[in-house]
Amino acid sequence: MTNSQRLSAVRDALRGWLLTHLPEKPRAADPAGEAMLIQDGCFCGRRFRFPEHAAVWFLEEDEVKLRDLQGKLMICLHGSQVDEWAAVWRSRQASPMEQGAQADREEPSDAPATLPMPATTASAGRPAGAANPDSEDQADSGEGVTPQRRAA
Repeated sequence: MTNSQRLSAVRDALRGWLLTHLPEKPRAADPAGEAMLIQDGCFCGRRFRFPEHAAVWFLEEDEVKLRDLQGKLMICLHGSQVDEWAAVWRSRQASPMEQGAQADREEPSDAPATLPMPATTASAGRPAGAANPDSEDQADSGEGVTPQRRAA
């Protein structure tokens, strides 16, 4: 498992634990911030903030400690416990098929999903292919391409 995959599992485990143990506070599992932990120039873990809790994941020990804002230790998760709580969080998330079925039930919107935009050059706001009257370096093809000048 890569570090990014493990990090994702740690995030999910924290959310799963918070939602399970604080069902009356569904916003308790909303992430409020995250920071990398560096010691002696080496990455050693992450700090996570939630509205009423803070957690630290120690990479080398594969350990997560969750505390309330007063510093009281709520839980310490090791290795496979992280995976178990991550599975709890993931099982609570809607499956892609359920999300698709929900989208099918929603009322269609009359507004377009995207707005058509004419292609423009980055600098002058002219339609692509339009000649630049201020440039002497226009390509003969008429496609608005400016050749690169070589340094002498």
